[in-house]
Amino acid sequence: MARILKKENRCLERLEMANDNLEDVIRMVEDGVPCMEIVTRITAVQSELKKANQEILKGYLSLTVTSLMQEGDRDNSIPEMIDIMGRILN
Repeated sequence: MARILKKENRCLERLEMANDNLEDVIRMVEDGVPCMEIVTRITAVQSELKKANQEILKGYLSLTVTSLMQEGDRDNSIPEMIDIMGRILN
């Protein structure tokens, strides 16, 4: 999976954007910036993390679960998919 993530630049870009925005949030709090501006920036961090998570899950589904299903390993593939869906919905 790690090899796929290295190839998946969108995921890394999303994480870097989230990190940059989070650093901005910390500076904003330290500088006493108005709360609504901070909340707006935190929302941007959350959005980027959500998008990065979607990229990771997409890669995981594409490889791991698909591979299990192709191998006929329904006993493991279905619980994996249920676990993933639970994580996405929470």
